[in-house]
Amino acid sequence: MKEDLRMCEMPAGADEKKRCATHLEELVDFATSALGTRDVRILSTAVGKRVLGQIYTISSATAVPMQGTASVACHAVAYAYTVFHCHMIAASKPYVLQLLGEDGTNVEAAAMCHADTSTWDPANKMLVVLNEKPGGATVCHLLQEGDLLWVPRRARTDVGVASA
Repeated sequence: MKEDLRMCEMPAGADEKKRCATHLEELVDFATSALGTRDVRILSTAVGKRVLGQIYTISSATAVPMQGTASVACHAVAYAYTVFHCHMIAASKPYVLQLLGEDGTNVEAAAMCHADTSTWDPANKMLVVLNEKPGGATVCHLLQEGDLLWVPRRARTDVGVASA
C-alpha cells in the first residue's frame, strides 16, 4: 500500500499525464480529458479460472485500431477504498492477446506496448527485468485483471474485448 501511495504522489513524467482517481466520475473525466475525446473503447483482461503458477502460450495477438498514439491505463490500487492510478503515455500501442493455459484455460488479455522509453527512469522495474536502458527498446506488458485501458476509437471493429 505504501508503494501504491508513493506512485500516486509522484509527479508526472515529461511525456505523461496522470491522476489517482477515487471515484468513477473522476476516472472517466481524467481518461476522456487526457485523450481529448469521449469516443473511447475500454479494454480489460478477463481470466477464465485462476491457476497459480500456470504457464500460458500466446495463441494470437491483435493490434487495437485507434485514433492517435496515446492510451490511458488505469491500474487498480490496493487501498482501503477504491483507487485507480491512471496515466497516459504517448507513443503507445494497445493489443489484445488470446492466451492458452497448460490446462486449456483461455485468457483474453489487454496489453500495452510503449514505443518510446527514452524519458523513463533507468530503475523502472520493466527496464530492469528486460536488462534495457531508457530508449533502448519497445516495452510491452499485460494489464492485470481489474485494470482498464482507455483507447480512442478509430473505426468500430470488434476485437473481442469489453468495449464501452
